[in-house]
Amino acid sequence: MSASDIVTLSPFRSPEILAKIQTQALQGRTQARAELAQLMQSNPLTSEAALRLWAKRISPSDKALETFVRMEMELARTPAERALAIEFFRRVYLNNGVTSALDLSVALLEDQAREPEVAKDIIKMLTIAGNRGEGASIRLKSRLLAKSTSPEDYAASAAIIYDEFKDVIEERGDFLGLIFAIPFLPESRVDDYFDRAASLMGCENKDADEMGDAYALRQDPQMVYHWRNVVLDFDGGHLLSKLKLTDNQVDLFDAGSAPNVRQVVARNLTEGEPNADMRRYRLTGNPDLPGFDARAAAHHLMSILNVARDEELIWVMSSYRTAHKDVRALVDQRWDMTAVLRNAANAGDNRTRFEYAMYLRDNAKTPDDLSQSTQWLKKAAEGGYDDAMVELGFALGFGLGTQSNKSAALDWLARAESLGHPRAAGLAQLIGAFYGK
Repeated sequence: MSASDIVTLSPFRSPEILAKIQTQALQGRTQARAELAQLMQSNPLTSEAALRLWAKRISPSDKALETFVRMEMELARTPAERALAIEFFRRVYLNNGVTSALDLSVALLEDQAREPEVAKDIIKMLTIAGNRGEGASIRLKSRLLAKSTSPEDYAASAAIIYDEFKDVIEERGDFLGLIFAIPFLPESRVDDYFDRAASLMGCENKDADEMGDAYALRQDPQMVYHWRNVVLDFDGGHLLSKLKLTDNQVDLFDAGSAPNVRQVVARNLTEGEPNADMRRYRLTGNPDLPGFDARAAAHHLMSILNVARDEELIWVMSSYRTAHKDVRALVDQRWDMTAVLRNAANAGDNRTRFEYAMYLRDNAKTPDDLSQSTQWLKKAAEGGYDDAMVELGFALGFGLGTQSNKSAALDWLARAESLGHPRAAGLAQLIGAFYGK
């Protein structure tokens, strides 16, 4: 599969393929490790811990790094992304050495080969790789050094490059190296090289095509016909195989749809998976999603509230406060949420204090509601909660539920900024501008 196909896989459309990739990645398969790492990198919900885990699993393998960086090159869509991918490729080459020389050369050819120094680097890397018997590097070097793209000039360049690498090809040439040499061999050596090439080829149509082309250059129509039939056997024996459908794709035709998101979450709930109710709420409680269902969302939220403790309780408070008005109205029919939030805040956790304070602000009907909101924000801020520090700074800066106090507002915002809060500095600038400084 191409890199772009890999990163668009969905567990709700291709669960079998994803399961195979995950299984093979855990078993240490090179290609699968790179593919799973790209899948996780493309998902904005992937945790940093998971990204670091798979980075560590890729790093020890030169082949996995090469595979990953080739996928990076394929997925680069802008000049900036391309530049980053090239730089990453260079670092992989420094790590892996000559095994990555050909792939880096190809990447540079597509990106920077007009620069004379880069062109020299490409030829140098191809020469190093060619000295290992890599036929693809030898062939590419001969094409780059040809005076033009005419068959005559290419043939002349190929002859020169063959003379440069003929001893290497004889000693340790790979499949493509042997194929490259065949047009220049005396008749007595041809069969030996063909036999060696056949023993090294992969069972795929491109290698069979190479064999057929080499026999065509030796003007052997019988063997050309033989290898064209081999290609058809590899392809499935008929022209429809040229559609490149995989066995998996054919087998899945009319086999029934994969479970959708709701079905998966419902199964997780039945199996007692932690956080299944939270996932159901996210699916039904977002008015921007087609599955929005206020009644179902309210039911899931209340189900969690019945057993909520600690982190779950804070999540319920935040979700209720930011929920769609229809969801909140349905919850309010069953629960006195003001009392629930107040009791949680009185228990002393700074995050619950903050949620209760923001609930009071969002639903304020009187000046006293705003005053209570600011008082609870102060308690949470004094407890060291940075979100509360920012909102308290906002309240003090603009006199929301309290007397405006620029100095105190900026002090709280400075404390929040020192804790790394992303909004603190911008809000401090806004308050400074509001006061004319």
